Amino acid sequence: MKKITAAALLAALLVLSALFGACAGETGDGQTNTGDGTSPEVTTVPETESLYDANGYLKDKIPDSSDYGGITVNLLACSGQAKQFYVDPDAALSGDALKNELFTRMTTVEDRLGIKLNFIMEPGSWNEREAFIGKVDAAVKNGSGDYDVVIAYNLNPPVMATNGLLANLANAPHLDFSNPWYATGFTDTVSVDGRIFFAVNNADYGSIRNMACVMFDKSLTSRHSIADQDLYKTVISREWTFGKLRELIAGTYEEANGDSKKSYGDIFGLAVVDAPRLDSLFYGAGLRIVGKDPDGTVVMQMGDEKVQNTLEEIVDLVYKTDDVYGVDTKMYDMFKNHQAMFYVTPIAIVDQKLDFDFGVMPVPMLNADQKEYSTYMSNTHESWCVPAGVLTYDVATDVIEAFGSYAYRGIAPLYFETMLKYRYSSDDSASQVYDIIRADVVFDFGYMFGNSFSTNPFVLFRTQVTNQATNWTTLYKKYSANFDRELGEIISKLAGQQG
Repeated sequence: MKKITAAALLAALLVLSALFGACAGETGDGQTNTGDGTSPEVTTVPETESLYDANGYLKDKIPDSSDYGGITVNLLACSGQAKQFYVDPDAALSGDALKNELFTRMTTVEDRLGIKLNFIMEPGSWNEREAFIGKVDAAVKNGSGDYDVVIAYNLNPPVMATNGLLANLANAPHLDFSNPWYATGFTDTVSVDGRIFFAVNNADYGSIRNMACVMFDKSLTSRHSIADQDLYKTVISREWTFGKLRELIAGTYEEANGDSKKSYGDIFGLAVVDAPRLDSLFYGAGLRIVGKDPDGTVVMQMGDEKVQNTLEEIVDLVYKTDDVYGVDTKMYDMFKNHQAMFYVTPIAIVDQKLDFDFGVMPVPMLNADQKEYSTYMSNTHESWCVPAGVLTYDVATDVIEAFGSYAYRGIAPLYFETMLKYRYSSDDSASQVYDIIRADVVFDFGYMFGNSFSTNPFVLFRTQVTNQATNWTTLYKKYSANFDRELGEIISKLAGQQG
């Protein structure tokens, strides 16, 4: 009886409450009144604009209302890198999805910013670097304003920055290096006293295709009873090291060209594309030319004992093992010709439309103590910058950010997610390995600014490798004082610039 009475009382109270609310609080149109015949003010909460676009990608900070009135933006561009960012209308209609996407980016940026892009193509790769830098130097010094944006071979902007030829991008109103189309750690690596003089877009075709990796030929790994899944598990479990590679290639050399000696034309367990690709082994070991002390001071790091150990490991692996074919100008064809089971190469080799089954792995770590992989980006990607004193700074930096933003939401999904991870991945594990390679991309101030030293520190190391010389500690002592002094001069020049 007590339970029934309580339930009845509760029901009665609910009914009375509903009746009271209907009489004193709710009008026929669903609004609430105050009981005295007047209605309270209706507060409208403004709808917050989403930080993400309709496809879930983070937006950039360039306002939708941006319109520069149809002005022409002149871009001095390295012709040797052009295929990575420029496509003419005819090529865009060729049926190639990537070319179409690159062309669409150009027209989208034009429409979005209300500009016309004018690409001025000039040779500017390694052999033409001085002439290319000279064009920027002349434009800055005579104030001609010939170029609003410079798209350069990646080793050129650091030299231009040291020479005071580039504007500080950190002042740009809409360019944000915390956005996901820039590599994690990029700002910390290249900034000096808050100044950043060039941008490397981590989502672009040029950046992705130049990531270093180790490809493997499945026809050769299966011949030696090495399963794809075992290789992928080795990577994912962070057990992919120089030692593991050495173990896998042991005894894989095969005489194939009939000359009864180890030579080109035979089949090897490992090959390296060319001498510059040896750089990826240095970075794979977790090394850097320049780093920062805990207090943020920029310092040389090549005197570390680990550099000596790594040099010995690389020389021994590449030149002292029968199962490895040392660096040679013919190396570009070895993987395509099924002469190398493992192949140290940029991912760009897939653009050659390989017609056989292959897999991909990161460059191995020096040893298991390292914990994380390090992906070197080959020095054939482009960097974006703005000449010092340019009168079109805002539109120039918006162009850089708009190109990068589009790469993140258009080019990377096509080239990396669809073409690489889907077309060249037979299973989820392979796709996961591609993610590891890209997530671990590293930049090194010392490598990028190497040509601002009287002796390039990395070329010094690479020469020791190709000469099969392992006396790094002794050699470095001869250069260390000059390296320290010149690094300090580079930092002072960058920190002392206007802007």
